[in-house]
Amino acid sequence: MRIDEGKEIIMRIAKVIETMFAAEGAIHAPIFHFKGEHGETVIVSPSTAGSAQEKDQASTIMRQILDADNAVWVVMITEAWVVSGHEDEIGRIDHSKGLANHPMRREVVMYQMEDEEFGIMDGMQTIVRPDDAPPHLAEMEWHHSRKSSASGRLVGLLPRKKLSS
Repeated sequence: MRIDEGKEIIMRIAKVIETMFAAEGAIHAPIFHFKGEHGETVIVSPSTAGSAQEKDQASTIMRQILDADNAVWVVMITEAWVVSGHEDEIGRIDHSKGLANHPMRREVVMYQMEDEEFGIMDGMQTIVRPDDAPPHLAEMEWHHSRKSSASGRLVGLLPRKKLSS
């Protein structure tokens, strides 16, 4: 798949997520949208309350589903805290404490797409929570790399060797 096709898929998904977010003020995450080898698209949202064990279970379940369906691409949608800034500043972050209290944090809805051909692409929309209006999502920001700096149990879900090399 070409990168522009990946962006188009994420933007279609984002339109649905924006509607969900407008109604709920949150995303009940994670949500996975993937395409199987026979062309069908599937949306899965394993129930997780956020404990490490539940996240491990969701990761295991999704890997099994994607492997059984021979998925060709997957998009994970979730709320997250991110910190942007100079590489030196980011390198000094104590990740064991999490980012929720970091002074440079932003709350976002993250769309992480994995595809065998182009690797990993991230789109994210900052969550804007004004005092005098309902929360909403800002414009999409894009990040793409053959090898992502993203790490964790929900990264590298596709059953492909290329993404982990």
